[in-house]
Formats: sequence, C-alpha cells, structure tokens
Amino acid sequence: MRELTPALRETILMRPSDLARLNQPYPEDADPSDSAAVAALGMELPHWRVLETEILGDFTEQPPYGVSWWAPAPGTSRRILIADQLYCCVASVAGNMTEASLHWLEYLDASDRDSERFVDAVKMENGRPTILASQTRFGPPR
Repeated sequence: MRELTPALRETILMRPSDLARLNQPYPEDADPSDSAAVAALGMELPHWRVLETEILGDFTEQPPYGVSWWAPAPGTSRRILIADQLYCCVASVAGNMTEASLHWLEYLDASDRDSERFVDAVKMENGRPTILASQTRFGPPR
C-alpha cells in the first residue's frame, strides 16, 4: 500500500486499520455468504435472519393466502399486502445495517482526521486561551 500523504489521506473514507480488516480475503475453500460480509463489519444479525426465515415460512400460496394463521382478519388482500410489507421490512434490515456500519466507519475516519487537524487549535498564552486558525488541506489560511 502506498504511503498516505495528507492529500491522499483526504480521499480515503476509512481508517487504514478498518480498510486492512475489510480487505482480508475470504477462505479459498468457502463460498462466502452475505452473512460473512456482515460479520466482517462486526455486526452479525442472527436473530433477524431467524425472524426473516420464520416470516417467510408462515407464507402460504393457497387459501387463505399471506400469513395463514392471521385469517380471517384483516381480509385476503390486506393480509397479503401486510405480510409482504412485513417480510420486505425485515429482509431490508441486514442491508440497512451494512450501510449504517460503513457510514459509521467513514464517520470514525472523519472524526480522527478532524481531531488531528484541530488538536493544536487552542493554545494557552499568558494564561489565556488563544484560538489559532486551522489549516485546510490546501494550505494555511490567508
């Protein structure tokens, strides 16, 4: 990996330690599943996977349709619609959590960079705090 100059560092959205962890290859003899990628982010979701499987298992393609044990309420078309929406919501959790985890890693990187940039922004001079103008990635302020 190339040495990170300040200009190059600004274009990378994760800390080097997070990138190194996520760049680890999967074992060659295994076919990685989505859960392997989620586990690499440190957020396994076993209870959501079970719930998703249970909801899908409750669906029936014969009358009374949808989630059969809800019948006769709330009516066939509503039962199908509500069951489908419920399943879609539960099935989307893993993808949304993956995106949230990636955004969290990006936030941690930005927080580290800002912390490094502002670490010396306040100095005590003659017993009084002095705030120094921060330098941007394009050089000192004018």
